[in-house]
Amino acid sequence: MGHAAPAADGRTAGDKHPQYILTALEHVAEAGNRCLVPANSFAEYAPEPNLETKKKDVVWFALNESRPLFCFAGIWTNFNRGRGTKSKPIGGPHLVYGFLTTAPNAVVAPIHPNAMPVILTTEEERDVWMRRLGMRRRHCSGRCRTMRFGS
Repeated sequence: MGHAAPAADGRTAGDKHPQYILTALEHVAEAGNRCLVPANSFAEYAPEPNLETKKKDVVWFALNESRPLFCFAGIWTNFNRGRGTKSKPIGGPHLVYGFLTTAPNAVVAPIHPNAMPVILTTEEERDVWMRRLGMRRRHCSGRCRTMRFGS
């Protein structure tokens, strides 16, 4: 977990503040805070507004029409500061999580060219991620498809 995966245009999620992102990821990964985030689909906004509604449609992606369960490669940590709005702060600590992204595959790239979640579909992939063995970049290549356009 030494670097952010480049997007289709060659940029990475850490281009603006690479030292911050790498330091945060290394800290969480070294602390053993990997997790699995279960999902059966994910969504991105269409790049252009719908001509009729003038709003961007939501585009859903899944492995297939039956939407089988898979996992995102996730990380979690204990966040000790407050969260919420200034008018209604919620004191810490909070257990928070996020999931890793990678360059988009051919299915996701036309909708979201910057990134897509790292998708783990097999027991072996989940085990490799959780046991901290070297994890290859996963794209769900060919297995991911667009399920639905619309709000």
